[in-house]
Amino acid sequence: MSALSQSLEDTLNANKEYVHSVRSELDSFLATHMHLAKCLEMQKRHISYDLLLNPINALWLLPYFSFKKVMEVSEKLGFDSFSKFGKKVPSSFRTQFQKELESLVASELFKTDNEALSKIANSAEELSQREKHELHAVIKKEISEEIKTYGSKQANISDLISTGATLLIARLMFKDSSLSALDIGRKIATGWQREKATNNFFLGKKVGHLFYRIAPVHATGWQIAMATVIVFAVISVATTALSMVFPVIQSKLGLQRKQLEGLISAVEERLTLRIAKEFQRAQEERKPIPIKMTV
Repeated sequence: MSALSQSLEDTLNANKEYVHSVRSELDSFLATHMHLAKCLEMQKRHISYDLLLNPINALWLLPYFSFKKVMEVSEKLGFDSFSKFGKKVPSSFRTQFQKELESLVASELFKTDNEALSKIANSAEELSQREKHELHAVIKKEISEEIKTYGSKQANISDLISTGATLLIARLMFKDSSLSALDIGRKIATGWQREKATNNFFLGKKVGHLFYRIAPVHATGWQIAMATVIVFAVISVATTALSMVFPVIQSKLGLQRKQLEGLISAVEERLTLRIAKEFQRAQEERKPIPIKMTV
């Protein structure tokens, strides 16, 4: 076995030890961070930003799916450049609560900000200091990318909560689950205008009520805007509250543990492949360059 191969084996063993230490911290991490008081503390720091962002995510959901469909068609037609651009478009915009949760996973569970990752890189004794520094950087980047994937799944849950809240409001108020938030706002505004017209009907309220059950009523733009703002405010508050509580519920049901165990396994596999790739690159750089002799 060559010195570089032995160094690769040592580095892979160091990676296994690192992953084992992360797994051993999982129970402590869940107990410390995945409870209601901690989630409430995090959400309070970002409440104004997240209350604004949640309705934007709710509005963005339908255009995103339409855009995704167009992207799939363009890919089939061979427009690869448009397809590559489309893959960079996010399905939703992460809230500050979600970003802080990802940051906690990185710093408290994977310990990316302390010497844990340095031990992996420093175990590669046959690599130069420059190569060790590059290895440390790519290891940290690979972990970060995998945590972002985990965070995206959590964000998708928030999107589902937002959609569910919209469907519930539509069902409770109008017995129609197909209505969007904008449709709900329009119907509420129409109801306001109908009530106003009924009260002011010249033959009295009872006759007006019967009349406007047949005659169409059109809400003003201001009424529609006000009603829509109220609907989005309700959806935003419901989504923010449920998104905050949901990690706790997941933890109680064992789902959060399962997701984090999957994340740890994905990180282990990703780091193993990346470390092997970095050593392969180092080996190729060490190959002697053949010199052609000319007579």
